[in-house]
Amino acid sequence: MNIHTYSDSRLLYLEAASFIAKKIFSNPKINLGLAAGNTPTKLYENLIQLYQKKQISFSSIKTFNLDEFKGLDATSPSSFAFYMYDTFLKHIDIKKSSIHNLVAADVEDHCNKYEFLIKQVGGIDLQVLGLGTNGHIAFNEPGSLIDSITREVALTAASIQANQYRFQGSVPKHAFTMGIKTILSSKTIVLLALGESKSLAVKELVAGKQDGAWPCTHLQKHPDLHCFLDAEAAALL
Repeated sequence: MNIHTYSDSRLLYLEAASFIAKKIFSNPKINLGLAAGNTPTKLYENLIQLYQKKQISFSSIKTFNLDEFKGLDATSPSSFAFYMYDTFLKHIDIKKSSIHNLVAADVEDHCNKYEFLIKQVGGIDLQVLGLGTNGHIAFNEPGSLIDSITREVALTAASIQANQYRFQGSVPKHAFTMGIKTILSSKTIVLLALGESKSLAVKELVAGKQDGAWPCTHLQKHPDLHCFLDAEAAALL
């Protein structure tokens, strides 16, 4: 596990973007796993700037979204697919055919096909992750098993509340997510955590006992995990 701690969040995002850009430069056909949410937004903004400066190209990469709310399509402003396209993907030179979302009509069949497609392209080369206050990664809530794969899950009250800002009405109670086994199969993981509210989850991730009660602790098994933390998130280390 590699811990990168910064007192300046601006520098954190710059360094994380630089790390990813170097991976893209060394492998222009890289397969990226992308996390939605507030935390990675500035990371994507920095990657867009690197693209605009012609320092990297996304023309040969493929992307796979980590998770999605059940019942939404990619045109819904509340969906992660919409967020990812509007915030990041429409601003770079990626081919639309290379963008993969967890938007499903036939749930079980789609999740199985998503797993198959990831394996078919050779796996995720670099996975971007956020970290929930309860230690969830993607929508792998507490109690998720280390051998879980892409599937439908029931969201906890904490996750529903955390995503209320995305919705005018009620938040869906179910979602789709890459499983922990799927995430651990990624060659490299970049995890971002900022703010005091993430400090306990970060402490469990780094020093806690591997336990499904804190899904993030399963990441301890990964051979190339890079945690980009601000001082507040790292305060209990």
